[in-house]
Amino acid sequence: MPRRFPARVVVLALGVALAPGPVAGQADPAAGISEDAVAAPVAVLERYRAALFARDWAGAAAFVHPDDLGAFRTLVESLDSHPEGPELVAEWFGAADRLPTLDDTEVMGGYLRWLFAGQPGALELIRSAEWTVDEVTVSDDGAVVEATVAIPTDGDPLIVPDVTALRRCGEAWCIDLSAAIQALRESFEAGGGGGGSAPWTLPSQAAPGNGIP
Repeated sequence: MPRRFPARVVVLALGVALAPGPVAGQADPAAGISEDAVAAPVAVLERYRAALFARDWAGAAAFVHPDDLGAFRTLVESLDSHPEGPELVAEWFGAADRLPTLDDTEVMGGYLRWLFAGQPGALELIRSAEWTVDEVTVSDDGAVVEATVAIPTDGDPLIVPDVTALRRCGEAWCIDLSAAIQALRESFEAGGGGGGSAPWTLPSQAAPGNGIP
């Protein structure tokens, strides 16, 4: 039976899905950083969000760095040795034996599909959240977008920080999930030996590099 978790977890784990707000004064001409260089990582997050809202799961996954997509696939393929691994894979892709037929973006896309299917209304909640970009830090091969997210509730909005790391993939920017995937791998390894419960989501994006989903 699918495990459920609060919609807030989905929002925190998928912070880059939230709608970008204004980017205020991050460009630093003295450091040789142009406004275009600052805007480019934010534009990637906007396109990722649009793919999610269109339920184009593989399209959204295509914004993740290819190395991280490969690492996630390797992790999924290793789950046979975890007590709950086959159950997880079957839930993510409909059947465990479908995995060899999927490319790397479809593997991550299958996970995203499962994640949102387990939380009806999560995309609508994300769509209605207000994401204000506070700072964008850009280097030659990496970028970090720091934001404040206001999630609507019945009372006052829930205010949470969101930090998304990106890194270069050729001439483009891609979402950096390396730290998140490594953390998930360590969680599986910690639970696998003693039959512990498997984690069902990647960590929150509350620190640089944690990424989605």
